[in-house]
Order: sequence, then structure tokens, then C-alpha cells
Amino acid sequence: MKKNSNKRINKYKASWQATTSVSSILADLCLIFDGMTAKKEDINTVKQQISQYTCMWCGHTNDKPIPAKGISYGATKSDFTEMKGREPLDIVNNSQVWDDAKVPDIGKEKTVDNTLFHLLFFFLKKKSIVMFCCVCLCPECNYARVYFETEIVRIHVGLNNLTGAQVGWSLKDSLDDSGEFEFVALGNRYSATGVASLLLHKKPFELAYTQEQKIGFSDGDFVVSAADFDNGTFSFFVNGKECVTFPMPPSFRNGTITPFVGLAQGHMRLHFCESRFPIDKLKSYLTIEEYNSQNKGQYLWDTGESVLWQELFRYGVREKETTQSTHPEQYRAHKFVLQIFEHLALQDLAQCRMCCDLYFVYFFFFFFLFNFYIYCVCGMWNHILKQSQISPLSKLKCYYSNKTFKETTIGMMLQLDFKQVSSKSTAKKALTKFRVSPDRISVLAWTKNIQYDSAKEEFTHILPLVINPTHAERAFSDIKKYIPLLSPGGLFTPKGALDIICELLNALSRLQTILLPKENVELLSNQFSGKKVPSREQITHALSVWFSLHHLLLHLRFLFPEMVDQAEECINKFLPVTSERGREDIPQLGKVVMYLLLTPSFDWHAIRRPLIEEQFCRDVPTYISIHRQLEDLETPTKDRLRLTFESTEKSRRKLMLLFVFLTQFGCLGGIQVKNIFDHYNRTYGGYVGVAALRLEV
Repeated sequence: MKKNSNKRINKYKASWQATTSVSSILADLCLIFDGMTAKKEDINTVKQQISQYTCMWCGHTNDKPIPAKGISYGATKSDFTEMKGREPLDIVNNSQVWDDAKVPDIGKEKTVDNTLFHLLFFFLKKKSIVMFCCVCLCPECNYARVYFETEIVRIHVGLNNLTGAQVGWSLKDSLDDSGEFEFVALGNRYSATGVASLLLHKKPFELAYTQEQKIGFSDGDFVVSAADFDNGTFSFFVNGKECVTFPMPPSFRNGTITPFVGLAQGHMRLHFCESRFPIDKLKSYLTIEEYNSQNKGQYLWDTGESVLWQELFRYGVREKETTQSTHPEQYRAHKFVLQIFEHLALQDLAQCRMCCDLYFVYFFFFFFLFNFYIYCVCGMWNHILKQSQISPLSKLKCYYSNKTFKETTIGMMLQLDFKQVSSKSTAKKALTKFRVSPDRISVLAWTKNIQYDSAKEEFTHILPLVINPTHAERAFSDIKKYIPLLSPGGLFTPKGALDIICELLNALSRLQTILLPKENVELLSNQFSGKKVPSREQITHALSVWFSLHHLLLHLRFLFPEMVDQAEECINKFLPVTSERGREDIPQLGKVVMYLLLTPSFDWHAIRRPLIEEQFCRDVPTYISIHRQLEDLETPTKDRLRLTFESTEKSRRKLMLLFVFLTQFGCLGGIQVKNIFDHYNRTYGGYVGVAALRLEV
């Protein structure tokens, strides 16, 4: 499924309820295949779920995998349009009996005879003559400027020198019980002096307007039918030359129109992509193919008139009578919109245009997540939002004083707890608790004993952030002051900073032991029974903290180049089988993985074997405590491997997650460390919105 399908899912959630979610079925399958043996009852349960599943897109079921003829695919309209939109639609009527229709109405199943159209279109790249046409192939238009092109393959001159061919637009809601409907179309007439066209406006049982035009069409010509809702006009072009522009009748201005054809003894081919002839007037128009690939919000953002930005953001878009008590949803939306733009300069704002229907737009901003409402804005606005890093910037201020990182030094509030792992006096302590507040605080507020967040939860430590070079320079003295306080005792040293930051990075990734489905962050399943599944907000928060720590590590790496040698020295000591690989010296093995963030001489492949061997040795007491039969050396090898593998699920999952954090967010293949650091500085230590999608098992 395409990524932008998520936008359409939200639209149809209210009207569709799943019998069984796909994620639940896949989760059950994962549980079955994860074990060495599968229980028969588990397999039967999944089979039953699959047999009861109904596809929300087109109604497929296990018993009826083929959709009904003429089905409207609804939410996947643009998917089908992209597949078929560039293929022509052939309309043939070899009978002398006149027949006309709105193109979507041809989608009704009909008995094929000589008086009806034979529709020809491509389906899955295979050309077939069919008796129906999916409605989603041809759109219903009610905004923008749109056109389609008709190729005149063959037409026949009939009575009164009129050809049996008309092409144009029909009004959707004008169809009555008799089959009559209102349309505006361009027909054709032959005379002694040549061929001319005939503009028609026909209402049910009434010819409202007819006028002959100088330019006509015949076999091999191309006729473009264009509709301009902005200016209220219909236009027709023949072989690139304008034939006529006609004011839209009042009924069409606020209505919904569809492509229209009328034909007798002829063959026409409709094209929904670009015109064969360059027409300057149509440069601002959309083809049917383009029209189907966007929504009205996108078009309004692209074409709306400019507004006075300073007035918009001073007074907002809230109605005067809207207050927090009377309209809480609208009030929150109003505050959300103001927060989005408060960090942008006026010259940046002035480059974009906003649609007139602001009330509609800010509700889009409020009810859709940041990653999904981008599609409602124009290309320039999209560029401004990404370059300005709205989401990270809005959080980079002290929640207590409301001062931004440009005014003061900003840091993260942490809860840390260490536990001694050995009775030896020289033994190191392991980090056993690590929490980070979603709020940011200034160092100045922290020194005034404001050591709690907006939820009144107390924290034990502060860690100043890098954010960008200017802030990092101002925060450097505080970084050197507070980093040593994160670990028990000691002054600031590059080696000490390396150890504690890698410890925090390992703890952050290690504690996130439950992963999300790769393709959809929102649709979480109870894949791991008995465990709490993290929410999207928790995953987003964890990622933002991880990137902030990685940013700090790289910042210190360039200030203290010896940190690279120190990291490589730690890995060199770990690789051989020595006592320095033990739990007393390295309480958490994931810390070794985090050293790879700085080491050009080592990568994952250099440490994976000794790392897994050491992890296996450390987990032996766990294996035996779970399966006592492993103590018996006579246990068959097959059973021993099976029991051991079952016991390692938790540690394997932690190791896989460490690998994902390292490869997906740390050591990006082929990208220099300096480039990653520069990217952090440009994005204020933030991350891209699709980062959560890169977490996978």
C-alpha cells in the first residue's frame, strides 16, 4: 500500500469497521512462526480470522476474492487512476441510433448490442473489451480548472449534415427518471464552405442554447474540453486552437460535472492526461489524471489569494464568539495554528498563499498529525515548514519561563538511578533507571530549584542540549558542568563524557523493547501479549531524546578528537576473549554497540561475533533457571538448541533493536559523520517525521 493511503484511511474510519484487523492477523502469524512448533488450535484461530476478513477497499472476502462488477473503489480512487489514468477510454457506437451518456453512467452493467457503447480500457496492463466501467476511472469535478482531450477516430455525417459526435460536460445532479440530463457540449456540422462546430447547452427536454462556431472537427482531430470553476467558463479547443469560451450556466457553477459524450456511427477515444497540442491557456489547468491525484485543500492552498500574515497571526482564525468554555475544540485548534507559525519570519510567511476558507484549514491542522497535514499545503509552504523545523522549534523553549533557545540555555530533565553490579570496590555501576521529561527547561530555571516538569514530576539531573552551533557555544560551560553529575563522581573528561552518553544511548534503545509494525506506526496490535505497547507519542519522544544525545556525542567528538581513539580502544579491549569483557567491566553490552557511532575502524561486523558470544555466556543462568533440563549433559542436541533458542527471545530482541538504532539512525551507510552532524545542526537536533517507520524487528 502506498504511504499516502494513510490519509484516506482516516477519512473512512468513521464509516467502516474491520471484522479483524490485518495487523492482528499478522501478529498471530508471527507468534506461530516465531516458535519451533505451532499448536493446531493457534493455526485454526488464524484460519478462522482470515476466512472472516473483509477488505475495506473493495469488499474482497476469502469466499469472494473477486470484486463485484462496476464496484466503486472509493478510498483507492487515486490508486486506480494512477494505474489506468494514462490509458485511453475508447467509445464506439456503430449503430445509427443516437446514444449519449455521462461517462460515469457508462459504468452501469449493460447488455451488449449495436446500440450501446463498447468500452475499451486497460486493466492491469491487459487490454480487454468489457461491459462495464469503474466509476472511479472518470472523476466528478466541482472545483479547480480541469480538462480532458477527445481523439476523433471516426465520425459519420448524418441528416442535415450533422455528425453524430458531441463531447463536453454534463451536470451530475440533473439526471431525471426519464434519463434526460443537462449538458454543455461541442457538436459538428458540415456545410458547403467546410466544417464547423455547434455549441449546445441542453436541459432535460429543452434546448437552451445553440450557436455555430467557425472551427469544426473531423476524423483524426483532437478536441479539448476544459472547465474553469474559478472564472465560471467552459472552453473548447480543436487541434490546439481555441474554438469557443462559453459562460457556465448558473446550475453548473455550484454543481458537480462529469465528462460527457454523445455518439452515433463513430469512434472516439478519451485521453485523461496531457493534451497532444501545447495550449498556453491550459498551463494553469489540471488534467483528469492530475485532478484525481490531489484534493480540494491542496488546490486551494496552491491558488488562494495572499493574506495579511501579520493580521492572521496576531488575531488568529478564531471566530469572536469562540472561547475555551464555549468551543473548546475550536479554541485548541486556534492555539495550535498560532503555535505552528510563531517562529517564522514575516518574509518567509509572505512567500506563501493561504486559502480563503481558513476555518476549514485550521481544523485540518488540528486533527491530523504533523506528518500527514503537510499534504494540505502548497509546495512553497511545504518547503518553508521543512526548512524551518516547526515541530522541533516549538518545543525548544523553557516550559517554565517560556524563553526560547535563542534567549537562554535549554536542557533536558532526566531521572537516573545506578546500581552496583559487584561487591568489588572497583566495580562499575549500571544504569537501572532512565526517564526524560517531554518538557524542556532552561539551566537558569533549574539552578533556581525548578526541577520538575509541567506534570509536577520531579527529576534528578539536567543535560544541556546542543541544538545548533550558536546555542552549543553558549551551553558549553554548562555541558562540562552537568555531564559529570550524570555518573557517580568525577570531573569532566572526554572519556567520561563518552562513557555516560553511550550508556544513556544504550539505555534508551534497550528500554524500548517492544517494536512497531514497520509500515504503520498508528495501527498497533497486541503482538506481544502481557506487555505494554508504546504509543506513537512515546516512540516519538524516545526518538527525539536519542537524536539529542547523538547530536551531543558528535558535538563533543569534534571538540575532543581523542574520543574516537578512546572508543576504538574500548572496542579493542572487548574483542579478544579476556576478563575485561566481563560484566564487572562492561555491565551493559549495548554500550559497546554505541561506541561504533564514533569508530571509523570498526563496524557492526567487527563486533557481532564476540558480542553474541558474550551475551550467550551472560544468559546461561537465565536459560538454566527456565529449563532445568539444560543442566543435564545428556539432553539431546535438538532439544537443547530448541530450549536455548526459546529462552533467548528477550535478549535477541534487545540486540536486534540496538542494531536498528545503530544502522538506521547512527551509522547511516556511506554517510560521513560530519554530514550527519551538519544535518543535526540544520534541524536543531531534530529528526524527520518518518523516523519511527524505520524501527523494525
